[in-house]
Amino acid sequence: MKIIFFSDIHANLPAFEAFLHKVAEIQPDGIYCLGDLVGYNVWPNQIVDYIQSNKIPTIMGNHDEAQLKDLKGDKGNAGITQQLLGENQRKFLQQLPRQMTLQFGEGEKVFRMELVHGSVKAINDYLLEDYPEEEVLAMMHCTQADLILCGHTHKPYHRSSQQAILSSM
Repeated sequence: MKIIFFSDIHANLPAFEAFLHKVAEIQPDGIYCLGDLVGYNVWPNQIVDYIQSNKIPTIMGNHDEAQLKDLKGDKGNAGITQQLLGENQRKFLQQLPRQMTLQFGEGEKVFRMELVHGSVKAINDYLLEDYPEEEVLAMMHCTQADLILCGHTHKPYHRSSQQAILSSM
């Protein structure tokens, strides 16, 4: 089974189109977005429309969350995005969940993945490589996850814990 996870498109339509070209080559069985559809670039409506029309399961990112506020007069990135964003696209962002759980397998052989934008604790938390292991393990324990996937950092990495590996056996 091939599954693609992505995040932090930030309304960058040219980059998103290049990504979609690669997705078409891979032909995954599933595709999920870990948030931040909007922010920084000028194509928020096109990105949201594509995600919505293709029914890509998506969680809310911190830039998506910023659009829940009234930002009239805000000349920063979030305020500019809000000026560009259509009402239907804003409503779509408002209904995005903050976390998502995926489960594969049955019975005792279930594998659980928790999808978050920042971390289990907060949408704008940075779950980086040096995040304290005991806190990551606590997040895994409270969500009963075998794996936590997050976006937000813009830094690809993976990390495993001998303690997590041993406790899942």
